[in-house]
Amino acid sequence: MKNKLTYLLCTLTLVFAACDVNNDLETITEEVVPEVVATAGSVDFSKYVAIGASFTAGYSDGALFVKGQENSFPNILAKKFSMVTEATFTQPLMNDNIGGLLFFGSLAEDPRLYFNGAGPAVLPAAPTTEITTILSGPFNNLGVPGAKSFHIVAAGYGDGDVVVAGSANPYFARMASSSGTTILADAMAQSPTFFTVSEIGGNDVLSYAVAGGTGIDRTGNLVPSSYDSNDITDPNVFADVFSTIINTLTADNAKGVVATVPSITDLPHFTTVPYNPVPLDAATAAAVNAGYTLYNAGIQNAFSALVSGNLITQEQADAEIEKRTILFVEGQNAVVLIDE
Repeated sequence: MKNKLTYLLCTLTLVFAACDVNNDLETITEEVVPEVVATAGSVDFSKYVAIGASFTAGYSDGALFVKGQENSFPNILAKKFSMVTEATFTQPLMNDNIGGLLFFGSLAEDPRLYFNGAGPAVLPAAPTTEITTILSGPFNNLGVPGAKSFHIVAAGYGDGDVVVAGSANPYFARMASSSGTTILADAMAQSPTFFTVSEIGGNDVLSYAVAGGTGIDRTGNLVPSSYDSNDITDPNVFADVFSTIINTLTADNAKGVVATVPSITDLPHFTTVPYNPVPLDAATAAAVNAGYTLYNAGIQNAFSALVSGNLITQEQADAEIEKRTILFVEGQNAVVLIDE
């Protein structure tokens, strides 16, 4: 027993000896970060109102939903403004993070998109936000997805009774103070001290581009009520509306920021390609040309017949045949399109 006790005491001595290290380390001095005091300067942020379309509203993934609205740039700005002023910033929040809209219980707008592993897909869920449920405002964020420049001053753009007919916007119908009001009027009713005006005019061209150019360029037409949804707004209409918006917002000396719109081709919806994006080697070009032998012969015969009938000259025929002949070469080649 004595030998075991002696062994245990020796073992403990070795352990304590091994743990005996020098703990006298240099003191790490905490870095003092100078406190920056936020100041509003000469700007009054106490009543901030945002006017715009999808970007302003927080529209993303093809829909409007709560998380997107919470991450809208006006809401982010408002949080920064709260560092220098006590003010609230209200938004017409959707009911969920599903997105989409119902009109009297029927699907009116699809849910948002999500990545399903292969690409964007519509979220397999049912929207819960009803267009006919009018929210109690006023709202600081007056971003309305789909709004064109002239819609900002259009009376009745929030009339829920004509949403189905396309004369009103379902997103504005949820938050408009009355069926006959305008977006600008609801903004001014709050006596804004600061404002942002963003992407005004973007949808005036975007809808035309997204629709594949199926609308009409309305240059020279100064009556927006005669436009279809995919038409391009007359420049003078845009200029007049934009001046009205800015002059009205600044009438009581409010200050603000105006953002320009991006180039259409910079938007994620579009991928631009050159007119000749198909690279071919000589062998592949020859093989593809063989597939168009009958087509090219038909073009040749058709115009030869017109020349024989004295309907056009040989010079005219040669020019038309050259335009219509499909010929691939080694290098870059254009895409063959079927076009009316």
